[in-house]
Amino acid sequence: TPSAEDQSGRNKSVTRWSVVLQAKFGKCNIPKPGFFDFEGKQKWEAWKAVGDMTAQQAMQEYIAAVNKLDPEWNPQDSVKESDQKLRFGGPVVSSLYQEEMI
Repeated sequence: TPSAEDQSGRNKSVTRWSVVLQAKFGKCNIPKPGFFDFEGKQKWEAWKAVGDMTAQQAMQEYIAAVNKLDPEWNPQDSVKESDQKLRFGGPVVSSLYQEEMI
């Protein structure tokens, strides 16, 4: 069984994932996964719990969570000088994002 520390890290990861979905897609709009899809249900419940949070609030929550993990991180450092003028969609928060099916 996973340790309490592993479980806590997993919960925080799922929470970060849920605010990314909220920022990208808005309110949870998919059916609840099946009974035996434990990971899918955990992710669905986390996204559903975010409720009516706006995309802007979700982005701010994600940035705050990343800042807790790495206080030295600055979203402005992630934006190339050539991209400074484009500024479409807000600050760059992760280059490791991968879309995941729930």
